[in-house]
Amino acid sequence: TEKALRDSDAVLCSNTEGIKVLRDMGFRGLIDVVPPEGIDIEWFKPPDERQENRRFTVLYAGRFVEEKGLDTLLTSLSLLTQRPSLILVGEGILRDALMEQARRLRLLEDVEFRPPQPQDRMPNLYATADALVLPSRGTPVWKEQYGRVLLEAMACKVPVIGSDSGAIPEVVGDAGYYVPYGSAKA
Repeated sequence: TEKALRDSDAVLCSNTEGIKVLRDMGFRGLIDVVPPEGIDIEWFKPPDERQENRRFTVLYAGRFVEEKGLDTLLTSLSLLTQRPSLILVGEGILRDALMEQARRLRLLEDVEFRPPQPQDRMPNLYATADALVLPSRGTPVWKEQYGRVLLEAMACKVPVIGSDSGAIPEVVGDAGYYVPYGSAKA
C-alpha cells in the first residue's frame, strides 16, 4: 500500500473518511471523492402498506464479522426492557459466536438469524422492518466505507440507526441517527 501511494499522483475515494485515512498514511497527492453508485428507487421504495399490530422489528443485513459490531448490537438488545424483534440477515465467521452470545444473553426468542438474501428480495425484508441498524466499528485497518443498506432502507422509508464508523454519518446525514461505535448503552 505504501509503495502504491508513493507511486500515485491522485486517488479517488468513495467518501471523505477515505481522504482522512490517506492523509494520515502520509499521501500528499490529489484526492477527490467520487460517491459510489446510487440505488434504483423504483425497486427500493416504501411498501404499499405495512403490517400493523406486530412486534417492533429491527433489521441488520450484512457480513457477520467483528468489524460490523454485531456483538455490541446483541448486548444493546439485552439492555432493553421492551425488546424488539431483531432479524440478522447474512453470513460470516462469527455466526456461531453470535448465536452463542444470543443464547447467553437470553435473546434467542428475540433474535432470528437468516441466510444472505439476493438483492431482489431485500425490498421485502425492508418492508417488514421498523428500523435498520448498521453498528459497524472501526478497526486499525478498516472503517465502514459506505453502508449501501442504509440507502436502500432510507429509500424504503425505513428509519436507520448507524454507528459513527467511517462513512456512516456521511451517508445518513440528518436522515437518521448514529451513535458512537462500540457503545452498547448508546
